[in-house]
Amino acid sequence: MACAVTAAWLLVTSGSGHTLIRDGARQRLRAFSALSSLGEEVSPSQAQAEDVLSQLEGAAGPRSFAFEQRCRGLDDGDRLCLTYRALSAQAHSGLGIADFYSVAVKESKIGLAFSPDAASRVRTPTVGLASCMLLLAVNAHELARARPAHVNQIAAAARELGIGTRIVAADGSELPLRARKI
Repeated sequence: MACAVTAAWLLVTSGSGHTLIRDGARQRLRAFSALSSLGEEVSPSQAQAEDVLSQLEGAAGPRSFAFEQRCRGLDDGDRLCLTYRALSAQAHSGLGIADFYSVAVKESKIGLAFSPDAASRVRTPTVGLASCMLLLAVNAHELARARPAHVNQIAAAARELGIGTRIVAADGSELPLRARKI
């Protein structure tokens, strides 16, 4: 979902490519700083990241690359953000995941065992949502291409999933629709 939302946000948000690259350079600089503190040589790579960052500091576009901002940059972004948080609870480590895969057993010294075959009540909707998010990412990629070649296949998959193919920004704007062969 994070990749799909990011792809859609990049597609409809002016200057977002600069934001993506700037954020990447900042992350590289943090990593190089950590490596340097461990005594590793990072000068050439660090200098390159600093150069990219200095070139992009004044570039147009959003100043932040926070995921919540990317969600809210799209139509119905608050719902996207909430859905992401719900999915994260199913995928990221924490007590919910520990509870899900734990089963009470008398044979264990602690009374619990790992259950790799735990049954999920949300598996089908989660797989469905993941399918829609994959299609969103593929569609954003296709719409960004100078010569889209898979519009018909994407439209067919969208119909099968019962979803649309428009990618709309929070302000209602979208890329101009290209001629479709549907």
